[in-house]
Amino acid sequence: MAEDIRDLNELKRMTRMGMGSCQGRMCGPAVQEIVARAKGIPPAEIAPLTPRPPIRPVPMTALAGHTELR
Repeated sequence: MAEDIRDLNELKRMTRMGMGSCQGRMCGPAVQEIVARAKGIPPAEIAPLTPRPPIRPVPMTALAGHTELR
């Protein structure tokens, strides 16, 4: 399967890889290396995950004081 992957976003759609709380910051580089090895190319040739909001996790304390607009 890794031989057919063109970028990590495609793999994310197929497997939900990178959809945890770190948004792929931990597993993304490792999976990029695995796919690159399977394809026999440098990791830099595998497009990384596209950043999606939130770029960084938001602590619950930052949201605790938020009041909804009604």
